[in-house]
Amino acid sequence: MKQRNNEKSARTLRLPLWTYGRVVKALPYFRVLVASLRENWLAKQVARRKLARLTAFTQRAGRSEFLARAEAVRQAEQAEDELNKTQSELQSLGGYCRHPGKGVALIPFRLEGALAWFVFDLYEPAGICAWRFHTDPHTMRRPLHPVD
Repeated sequence: MKQRNNEKSARTLRLPLWTYGRVVKALPYFRVLVASLRENWLAKQVARRKLARLTAFTQRAGRSEFLARAEAVRQAEQAEDELNKTQSELQSLGGYCRHPGKGVALIPFRLEGALAWFVFDLYEPAGICAWRFHTDPHTMRRPLHPVD
């Protein structure tokens, strides 16, 4: 039976799955990507706080305050754009970053027929420090043994 136009098809997401060997070879790239993601997130936070401070004044704003607010808005938008670009690049690799400020990203792979994630930590010397199944809690970190 043909699918009707008004019926919505099930949306599937295809993640590029990684192997341990491929991830190890790509670690320098992931390190740069996650560091950039963290820097862009921090720049966005700084710009948002600066804008909040500038708009908190209740007195009449003069020309210089108006220009400072406009510059803060521009910086916040620019930081947001850079953050989105970097997140898109990570997502194109199948990676996922729950909180950019922490410098932790997840890289998908398959283990025992189930979706699993390598845990990449920007502050770990080895980079890939653990793994977890998709169904595990977000805080779960299983010890890493090279799996392929």
